[in-house]
Amino acid sequence: MASPIADPSGRKKRSTSKTTALALLGGLAVWLTVAGTYEVLKQSFWPELVTTEFDCHGGARALLESLESARNRAAEPTLNEREALSTFRADLEPVWRQAAAIRYRCEKQQDKVALHALRSLELLRYAEERSIRLSAVDLTQLRRSTPQLVSTLLSKQP
Repeated sequence: MASPIADPSGRKKRSTSKTTALALLGGLAVWLTVAGTYEVLKQSFWPELVTTEFDCHGGARALLESLESARNRAAEPTLNEREALSTFRADLEPVWRQAAAIRYRCEKQQDKVALHALRSLELLRYAEERSIRLSAVDLTQLRRSTPQLVSTLLSKQP
């Protein structure tokens, strides 16, 4: 029976298949990290510019209107937290897909007030989505129980 080859430090040497498997696993981990980082950076710094029919100011107005509409629809008492979030995102998507193109038009016009408004809209969108995501469970329960409680009070009045 052949004994494993030992290196000078006294440890057993890894077989070629183990070394190959570790190299492939390490390569996969590096590839996933690089590919994920590239996608995040691409979406953050070089968003895809789709065509838009909106000008700078009209686009900002359309973004705000879609945000308000999406927020109102997500607040429907019949929606649970997942439905509210998906409804919110689906209502935003048609107009907000054009946000990068609207921002580009504002940058091209060098309209600092509009650019500030667009940044504020982005922050508001983030806050609204986060609000829906984090407080939807409690909010859903309150939306369901509060009308029932109030109707109970109204029915008990003499």
